[in-house]
Amino acid sequence: MMLPSVLDEPDVAQFVQQFGVHGELDPIRLPSAPPLRLVPTQSEIAFLRHTVYLAGPIAGLDYEGATSWRDFATRDLAAAGIKALSPMRGIPDCGIVFTQSGDDTSHLNHGARQIIARDRFDATRCDVLFVNLLAAQRVSIGTAMEIAWADLRRTPVVCVMELGNVHEHAMLTEAIDFQVATLEEGLTTVKAILS
Repeated sequence: MMLPSVLDEPDVAQFVQQFGVHGELDPIRLPSAPPLRLVPTQSEIAFLRHTVYLAGPIAGLDYEGATSWRDFATRDLAAAGIKALSPMRGIPDCGIVFTQSGDDTSHLNHGARQIIARDRFDATRCDVLFVNLLAAQRVSIGTAMEIAWADLRRTPVVCVMELGNVHEHAMLTEAIDFQVATLEEGLTTVKAILS
Protein backbone atom coordinates (compact mmCIF):
# COMPACT_ATOMS: atom_id res chain seq x y z
CA MET A 1 0.00 0.00 0.00
CA MET A 2 1.30 3.46 -0.90
CA LEU A 3 1.16 6.10 1.82
CA PRO A 4 -1.02 9.07 0.88
CA SER A 5 0.82 12.39 0.65
CA VAL A 6 -1.96 14.25 2.48
CA LEU A 7 -4.13 12.50 5.03
CA ASP A 8 -7.69 13.58 5.73
CA GLU A 9 -9.70 12.27 8.71
CA PRO A 10 -10.84 8.92 7.20
CA ASP A 11 -7.32 8.31 5.86
CA VAL A 12 -5.77 8.95 9.30
CA ALA A 13 -8.09 6.40 10.90
CA GLN A 14 -7.24 3.83 8.24
CA PHE A 15 -3.52 4.61 8.55
CA VAL A 16 -3.53 4.23 12.36
CA GLN A 17 -5.55 1.00 12.13
CA GLN A 18 -3.21 -0.50 9.53
CA PHE A 19 0.20 0.74 10.75
CA GLY A 20 -0.08 1.37 14.48
CA VAL A 21 -1.45 3.68 17.13
CA HIS A 22 -0.59 7.39 17.26
CA GLY A 23 1.76 7.25 14.32
CA GLU A 24 3.99 4.52 15.74
CA LEU A 25 4.48 2.25 12.78
CA ASP A 26 4.44 -1.50 13.13
CA PRO A 27 7.70 -2.48 11.35
CA ILE A 28 6.31 -5.80 10.20
CA ARG A 29 3.54 -4.12 8.23
CA LEU A 30 5.51 -1.23 6.70
CA PRO A 31 5.05 -0.79 2.96
CA SER A 32 8.12 -1.87 1.01
CA ALA A 33 10.31 0.89 -0.43
CA PRO A 34 11.63 0.78 -3.96
CA PRO A 35 15.14 -0.71 -4.17
CA LEU A 36 18.01 1.71 -3.65
CA ARG A 37 19.69 2.58 -6.94
CA LEU A 38 23.48 3.03 -6.55
CA VAL A 39 24.31 3.82 -10.17
CA PRO A 40 23.10 7.20 -11.48
CA THR A 41 21.22 7.40 -14.76
CA GLN A 42 22.72 9.19 -17.77
CA SER A 43 20.42 12.18 -17.22
CA GLU A 44 21.53 12.41 -13.59
CA ILE A 45 25.18 12.33 -14.68
CA ALA A 46 24.54 15.05 -17.27
CA PHE A 47 22.74 17.14 -14.68
CA LEU A 48 25.58 16.89 -12.17
CA ARG A 49 28.39 17.53 -14.63
CA HIS A 50 30.26 20.83 -14.35
CA THR A 51 30.77 22.96 -17.43
CA VAL A 52 33.82 24.91 -18.55
CA TYR A 53 33.76 27.50 -21.33
CA LEU A 54 36.86 27.46 -23.57
CA ALA A 55 37.65 31.10 -24.34
CA GLY A 56 40.49 32.33 -26.48
CA PRO A 57 41.32 34.10 -29.73
CA ILE A 58 39.70 32.93 -32.96
CA ALA A 59 40.25 35.93 -35.27
CA GLY A 60 43.37 35.59 -37.38
CA LEU A 61 43.42 31.80 -36.95
CA ASP A 62 42.47 29.03 -39.33
CA TYR A 63 40.14 26.24 -38.22
CA GLU A 64 42.96 24.03 -36.90
CA GLY A 65 44.46 26.91 -34.92
CA ALA A 66 41.10 27.75 -33.35
CA THR A 67 40.10 24.16 -32.55
CA SER A 68 43.18 22.05 -31.78
CA TRP A 69 43.74 23.26 -28.21
CA ARG A 70 39.98 23.26 -27.58
CA ASP A 71 39.73 19.63 -28.75
CA PHE A 72 42.61 18.70 -26.43
CA ALA A 73 40.99 20.51 -23.47
CA THR A 74 37.58 18.96 -24.24
CA ARG A 75 39.04 15.42 -24.14
CA ASP A 76 41.03 16.10 -20.97
CA LEU A 77 38.06 17.61 -19.12
CA ALA A 78 35.67 14.89 -20.33
CA ALA A 79 37.94 12.28 -18.75
CA ALA A 80 37.28 14.05 -15.43
CA GLY A 81 33.50 14.18 -16.04
CA ILE A 82 33.53 17.87 -16.96
CA LYS A 83 31.69 19.19 -20.02
CA ALA A 84 33.53 21.70 -22.20
CA LEU A 85 31.68 24.39 -24.15
CA SER A 86 33.55 25.56 -27.23
CA PRO A 87 32.64 28.67 -29.22
CA MET A 88 33.70 26.61 -32.26
CA ARG A 89 31.06 23.92 -31.80
CA GLY A 90 28.83 23.61 -34.82
CA ILE A 91 31.18 25.63 -37.02
CA PRO A 92 32.42 23.62 -40.01
CA ASP A 93 35.97 23.71 -41.36
CA CYS A 94 35.53 25.88 -44.44
CA GLY A 95 39.25 26.36 -45.10
CA ILE A 96 39.20 30.05 -44.12
CA VAL A 97 41.07 32.28 -41.71
CA PHE A 98 38.64 33.87 -39.28
CA THR A 99 38.57 37.67 -39.61
CA GLN A 100 39.43 40.22 -36.95
CA SER A 101 36.30 42.29 -37.49
CA GLY A 102 33.91 39.37 -37.31
CA ASP A 103 32.01 40.88 -40.26
CA ASP A 104 32.53 37.85 -42.50
CA THR A 105 30.20 35.25 -41.05
CA SER A 106 29.08 33.91 -44.43
CA HIS A 107 30.51 30.48 -43.50
CA LEU A 108 28.05 30.27 -40.60
CA ASN A 109 24.31 29.84 -40.48
CA HIS A 110 24.08 32.93 -38.30
CA GLY A 111 25.64 36.37 -37.91
CA ALA A 112 27.64 38.31 -35.36
CA ARG A 113 24.62 38.97 -33.11
CA GLN A 114 23.90 35.25 -32.80
CA ILE A 115 27.58 34.47 -32.16
CA ILE A 116 27.77 36.98 -29.30
CA ALA A 117 24.44 35.78 -27.86
CA ARG A 118 25.65 32.18 -27.65
CA ASP A 119 29.12 33.08 -26.39
CA ARG A 120 27.70 35.40 -23.70
CA PHE A 121 25.23 32.70 -22.66
CA ASP A 122 28.05 30.14 -22.40
CA ALA A 123 30.43 32.50 -20.55
CA THR A 124 27.78 33.36 -17.98
CA ARG A 125 26.42 29.84 -17.39
CA CYS A 126 29.68 27.93 -17.07
CA ASP A 127 31.21 26.89 -13.75
CA VAL A 128 34.71 27.98 -14.79
CA LEU A 129 35.94 30.12 -17.70
CA PHE A 130 39.12 28.58 -19.14
CA VAL A 131 41.08 31.07 -21.26
CA ASN A 132 43.99 30.25 -23.57
CA LEU A 133 45.92 33.36 -24.60
CA LEU A 134 49.24 31.62 -25.33
CA ALA A 135 51.17 33.21 -28.20
CA ALA A 136 48.35 35.63 -29.04
CA GLN A 137 49.53 38.02 -31.74
CA ARG A 138 46.89 40.69 -31.12
CA VAL A 139 44.32 41.49 -28.47
CA SER A 140 41.19 39.37 -28.71
CA ILE A 141 38.26 41.69 -28.00
CA GLY A 142 35.81 38.78 -27.88
CA THR A 143 37.92 36.95 -25.29
CA ALA A 144 38.23 40.15 -23.22
CA MET A 145 34.44 40.43 -23.24
CA GLU A 146 34.05 36.79 -22.18
CA ILE A 147 36.44 37.38 -19.25
CA ALA A 148 34.42 40.45 -18.24
CA TRP A 149 31.11 38.55 -18.42
CA ALA A 150 32.52 35.74 -16.26
CA ASP A 151 33.99 38.24 -13.79
CA LEU A 152 30.65 40.01 -13.53
CA ARG A 153 29.05 36.70 -12.51
CA ARG A 154 32.01 35.93 -10.19
CA THR A 155 32.76 32.81 -12.19
CA PRO A 156 36.36 31.67 -11.62
CA VAL A 157 38.62 32.56 -14.55
CA VAL A 158 41.65 30.35 -15.25
CA CYS A 159 43.96 31.88 -17.85
CA VAL A 160 46.93 30.38 -19.67
CA MET A 161 49.16 33.28 -20.62
CA GLU A 162 52.90 33.84 -20.86
CA LEU A 163 54.68 36.94 -19.51
CA GLY A 164 54.71 39.78 -22.01
CA ASN A 165 51.46 38.64 -23.67
CA VAL A 166 49.58 41.36 -25.58
CA HIS A 167 46.66 40.87 -23.16
CA GLU A 168 48.64 42.06 -20.13
CA HIS A 169 46.48 44.96 -18.98
CA ALA A 170 45.39 45.84 -15.45
CA MET A 171 41.69 45.47 -16.26
CA LEU A 172 42.14 41.93 -17.61
CA THR A 173 44.74 40.67 -15.18
CA GLU A 174 42.61 41.78 -12.22
CA ALA A 175 39.64 39.85 -13.64
CA ILE A 176 41.75 36.68 -13.98
CA ASP A 177 41.65 34.55 -10.82
CA PHE A 178 44.33 31.99 -11.75
CA GLN A 179 47.12 32.64 -14.26
CA VAL A 180 49.31 29.73 -15.36
CA ALA A 181 51.92 29.13 -18.05
CA THR A 182 50.74 25.92 -19.80
CA LEU A 183 47.52 24.28 -20.96
CA GLU A 184 48.21 21.30 -18.70
CA GLU A 185 48.61 23.55 -15.63
CA GLY A 186 45.42 25.35 -16.56
CA LEU A 187 43.42 22.15 -16.94
CA THR A 188 44.78 20.85 -13.64
CA THR A 189 43.69 24.11 -11.98
CA VAL A 190 40.20 23.84 -13.48
CA LYS A 191 39.81 20.27 -12.21
CA ALA A 192 41.04 21.31 -8.75
CA ILE A 193 38.46 24.14 -8.61
CA LEU A 194 35.64 21.78 -9.58
CA SER A 195 36.65 18.85 -7.36
